[in-house]
Parts: sequence; C-alpha cells; structure tokens
Amino acid sequence: MKNILSVISSLLLMTSLGFAQKKPKIGIELGSAGVDLNAQSTAQSLANALGASVTYTYDERELAGRIFYEAGIDNQIGYEIGVFRTNSFDATYVSGANRATESYTMYGLDGFATYKFSKDDNGAFVKGGAHWSRVDGNANVRLGSATASVSAYSYGVNLAAGAGYDWNNFRVSWTYYNNIGNDEGADMNFLSVGYKF
Repeated sequence: MKNILSVISSLLLMTSLGFAQKKPKIGIELGSAGVDLNAQSTAQSLANALGASVTYTYDERELAGRIFYEAGIDNQIGYEIGVFRTNSFDATYVSGANRATESYTMYGLDGFATYKFSKDDNGAFVKGGAHWSRVDGNANVRLGSATASVSAYSYGVNLAAGAGYDWNNFRVSWTYYNNIGNDEGADMNFLSVGYKF
C-alpha cells in the first residue's frame, strides 16, 4: 500500500512541476464487472456435506464504477490514477429446508501507465499497471431451525491491464484486474463507458 501511495505522490508531483504536457482531466466510468464466484464448487461442497443435491443461483456480472485522474508527458504517453467499486455479487444455495447465501463487494485503487496510438485526444489506447483492492464478504446459513452469519475480507496488490478508445471526451474501455482482493483466481473484467471533464 505504501508503494502505491509513493507512486501516486510522485506522479502528482511531476504534474505540478510541469513535466506533464497533456492537460490533466478527471473522468468517470460506469459499466459491468464480471467476477467468477466459484459457485459451482461451493454448491458441490455443500452437497457433499449435506448428502443431498443443492441448487444455486449467482450473479455473473454487476454494476461497477470508477473515477480517475489522467495526465501525461504528451498526448501519447501518460498515466491514470483511479478508484473503483462494484455492487454486491450474490449467490444463493438451497437444499430442502437448508439455505445459504453469500455476497461480495469489491473496491480499490489503481494506477496505470497509458499509451495512445494517435497523437491527438481521439484514438485507441492500452494501459498497464497495478491495483490495491479489497473484497468484503458476508454469508448467512440456515440449517433447519438453526442460523448463523459470518463476515470476512481479503485485500492485496496485483497487476492490472486494459484497452479502450477515446473520442471527444467520451470513452469505451475494458479493464482487467488480476486476483481482486488478492483472492487467487478471482479476476475481474470491467467493461465500461465513460466521460472525461
């Protein structure tokens, strides 16, 4: 976390000292995030424990948003610093009178080096960097008349990458976050549309 804050501070200092020739902008992105909740594996584990079949439903995608700061040394080479958050991803498991639910919310900070293929403000771009992210989880279980609840979280730093297209301050983009919340295999893909001010 300290390393990411140091990088962010350095980039902001470069901008304030005049190293950034591209006019800084603030942007907002809204779209759909997808994360594999591994619901099938959870359902199988419950079925094995209960000795009965388990039906399940789960969210494959949820609404997500990101706010970012963009600057650069010219119109082609730059950087972004952002914050992001998702709606809750939910899963439900049912076996007779037994029922379990789980929900997960993801949020974090990201930083990217960016490269735009054209020399003006419009055009395709790619980006690579890292993210610090956290996943907050809640689970509720009912076995007959007995109920229980538990909450947990995980967090960590991992790689991120993406690509997109800017046009007249509008943006369409895809961003990939590896191991969101430092949870192995929980990769997040964020498809979004945005606007820069």
